[in-house]
Amino acid sequence: MQSASSEEHAQSTSATAQFRTVLDCMAEAVYCVDQNRVINFWNASAAEITGYREEEVLGRSCRDDVLVHCDQTGKVLCHDGCPLTATLLDGRKRELEAFLKHKEGHRVAVRIRSAPLSDADGRITGVVESFSQNGDKLAAVELADLYRKLALTDTLTGIGNRREAQVHLEESVRRHMDLQVPICISLLDIDRFKQVNDSYGHDAGDKVLKVVSATLRNALRASDFLGRWGGEEFLMILEGCRLDDASAIAEQCRALVEQSRTRLDSGELGVTISVGLTEIRSGDTSGAALRRADQLLYASKCAGRNRVSREASDSRRCGAT
Repeated sequence: MQSASSEEHAQSTSATAQFRTVLDCMAEAVYCVDQNRVINFWNASAAEITGYREEEVLGRSCRDDVLVHCDQTGKVLCHDGCPLTATLLDGRKRELEAFLKHKEGHRVAVRIRSAPLSDADGRITGVVESFSQNGDKLAAVELADLYRKLALTDTLTGIGNRREAQVHLEESVRRHMDLQVPICISLLDIDRFKQVNDSYGHDAGDKVLKVVSATLRNALRASDFLGRWGGEEFLMILEGCRLDDASAIAEQCRALVEQSRTRLDSGELGVTISVGLTEIRSGDTSGAALRRADQLLYASKCAGRNRVSREASDSRRCGAT
């Protein structure tokens, strides 16, 4: 005959298994850490959103280069602004928007919620964090999937190809002229990309292009357009945006790319981007707007790279790459 303690243990084990099944069925990612921030639970959605399998993270500290959350400025939150640490200290629930690092290196926009875990005496024993992809950012990814179905995407990066970028730019200029909708365009270029190809090979260069394009796409609003203009250059079109707001978006893109990493056999590789940004003006043609953006892009290169230029005070070509 089974003892009472054995029955209680069996019931507890069964309840734990059922609880695990419920959490694995959730669309929202869930993971738990102990008082030392060591991960002891990781559900299926956490694996799907981050790319990290359960066995790759259990027993590791969340600070050990797993998610490496950062805010929209690129500031890493692990040591300053981490919701888990704050909740461990004061037991308060928290909610914020951030960008986690996917296993493949690009940044993913998420909404994070943290809550304390307590024992029977009310002592905090750990924290549970849940996160889901930000709805507006997720809509932008779904839009990119639609472009792919229409054969208007770049086959390597999955974002709009040059043909789609040209069509979108012409339509944006017409919309500005007809409806006076404020629209900004930006040319972005990966700094020293030739050195990446020369030092690591073209396969590594392709991986960098994928990571950068995924990070940019996840940083933009659902209404924005991102296309590969050619080589390591991208075209970004920001509708309903004056220059000040567009500058903030472009700076966010720059910061998030700087915080992204490309995984190579030899380790992780980081790159930066230079950005030129202009607002479509009355009487503009697409060519005129592009020329200004191109001049400003090279102003960023001349000024030291890894920056956004919106003023054409020093747009002379300097031969930088």
